[in-house]
Amino acid sequence: MRLRTSFALIAASLTILVLLPACKKETTGTDAPAPAAAPGQQGSVSASGLPGANEALTALDKKDYAGAIAGLIAVRQSVSTPQQQVQFATLVDEMKIRLISEAPNDPKAATALSDLRRITGGR
Repeated sequence: MRLRTSFALIAASLTILVLLPACKKETTGTDAPAPAAAPGQQGSVSASGLPGANEALTALDKKDYAGAIAGLIAVRQSVSTPQQQVQFATLVDEMKIRLISEAPNDPKAATALSDLRRITGGR
C-alpha cells in the first residue's frame, strides 16, 4: 500500500512538472498589465489606456467629488476589454483609497465614498 501511494505521488509530481511550463503564458510588452498607480499619483491610470481616468482623478484632487464620480461613471461606460476592466478596477481602488483617507474630515468625501461603494456594488 505504501509503495502504491509513493508511486502515485511521484506520478502526480512528474505530471505537474511536465504540464506546468505549457501553462505559462508568454507576455510581450503590449499584453503586460500596466503597473498599478500609487495613491496620489495623478494620471497614472489614464496612461494605461482608459479615456477619462485622468479627468476623474483631477476632479478628485480638486475635491470636486461629484465630478470625480461622474467621471468614473463615464470611464466605466467606455470599458470594453478584460484589460480595461482590470485598469478600471485599479482606478476604482485608487479613488476609494483617496476617499477613505479624506472621509473622516470631509462630509462630502464621505458621501462620495458612499456613492462609489453603491456604484461599484460594495467592491
